[in-house]
Amino acid sequence: MKDAKGYRVVMGNMPPQLLELLPAGDRVAISFVSPTPEGYHYLGRNNRFVEQLCQLVMANTLARSEKRAARAAVIRTRQVATKTTLLLFRCRNVIEEQQGRHQVVAEEMVLWGWRGTPQEREFLGYA
Repeated sequence: MKDAKGYRVVMGNMPPQLLELLPAGDRVAISFVSPTPEGYHYLGRNNRFVEQLCQLVMANTLARSEKRAARAAVIRTRQVATKTTLLLFRCRNVIEEQQGRHQVVAEEMVLWGWRGTPQEREFLGYA
């Protein structure tokens, strides 16, 4: 729930693998802005919690569980005979100096997919 300086996350239904990545408590104060208000935990895009949450959502999506990613597109065409699934990953890496405050963000796009179902293991290669 939103409050004046950020948000309060109710931890009751938090998946176990994410619980240890936030401070203990029933409700945790978080913020997405920096500088972070006093008493709040900063969650930026490079935070371990965000990284683990993304991995959990991706694993659930591939496993077709209830709690999966919902952003998708479907294109029907007669030019493709077999159902083909493509996933576009946007990978970010932060390179930080040990003795400084400089950071460089490197991004890469990775395309991955398969024909049929993943169990059939007809994964697509690069041409």
